[in-house]
Amino acid sequence: MAADIDKPEKTARLNVLVVVDTAYVKSTYGPNGHTTEPHAIGSEGQFMICPGARAVHARGAHELRLKAGIGDRVAVRVTSICANAGDAVIAYGFTHASGTKAFGHFEQVVQVRAGAVRPDPDSPYRNGLPPIESAADFTSFDSIVVRRGIERLRLAFALYVVSSNGQAQRPFGYYAWNPTISIE
Repeated sequence: MAADIDKPEKTARLNVLVVVDTAYVKSTYGPNGHTTEPHAIGSEGQFMICPGARAVHARGAHELRLKAGIGDRVAVRVTSICANAGDAVIAYGFTHASGTKAFGHFEQVVQVRAGAVRPDPDSPYRNGLPPIESAADFTSFDSIVVRRGIERLRLAFALYVVSSNGQAQRPFGYYAWNPTISIE
């Protein structure tokens, strides 16, 4: 049977999670109050995770190797090691730094969930269930794979620390990290 050359290839969606060890960043680099001049940091303390069969080397690394086709969509989300419950990070830039431009432009996407779930601290069995629904925003930086190659990117993020009363998160600094993603 001949291949159907008119049938378009199915594109995949790859999800990449960047986890930042905020304690490491704070103790190593200190505060920085300039959003337009984020402090460049090394790869220690930042990790990328990509689940699924298309991840060649993608668990807890600062370099990812992914099997991806042209046109596949990639969404990058960023969080702190404590899932933003204590120290928090907010990504505010994800751009090309060097190497092959394997991706198109990364665009920040905000998903608004009117009924996002969170654990109920007063649940009958003290296990968080049933959950409480409340409004929440979720952000990612999305792009499309445009060619194979190795691209070094620049991730700019703000780091927030818990206030002295434990009820709010306050700005601590602005940082930039250069992870590498290889598209095979």
